[in-house]
Amino acid sequence: MTYPKDEKQKLDSILSAFHDYIQTHTYFDILYSDKIGYVRMKVEDPDDGEGLIVIRSAMKMLDVLFNEIINDVRFADQSKRHFSERLTEEEAGEARRRIAAILKTMGPESEGYLRFLDAYLAGYPYNGVED
Repeated sequence: MTYPKDEKQKLDSILSAFHDYIQTHTYFDILYSDKIGYVRMKVEDPDDGEGLIVIRSAMKMLDVLFNEIINDVRFADQSKRHFSERLTEEEAGEARRRIAAILKTMGPESEGYLRFLDAYLAGYPYNGVED
C-alpha cells in the first residue's frame, strides 16, 4: 500500500516512539506489508483467525496502540478487575501517564497527539478510529 508521504512519516514517527513498547509486548506486533500497509497482528495464538487490523492512518495507529496500553492497565491486576468497559479514574490516570511518557518523546508533534489522547480517554470506550 502506498501512503501519502506525510502520512507515512507520521506513521513511522509513531512506530519509532512506541518501538520499545511494541518489542517487549508478547501479545501483538505491528508489521509492514508493501501490499496492504501497516498491520497489527496478534502474536499469541495467531491461528485463531482474530486480531488482524489494517492500519491506514496515523490516528488509527494511535488508536491501536492506546487501546493496547489501556488493556495492559485494565488487566494487569486481576484483584481489581471489573466488568465495566468504562475506565476507572485510576485506570485512566495510569493509562494517560504511560502513553504520555511515550508521546512526549516525539518532540513538537507530541502536543497534538496528547490532545488526541485526552479526547480518546474521555470518550473511552467507543468504536475506535475509522480509516
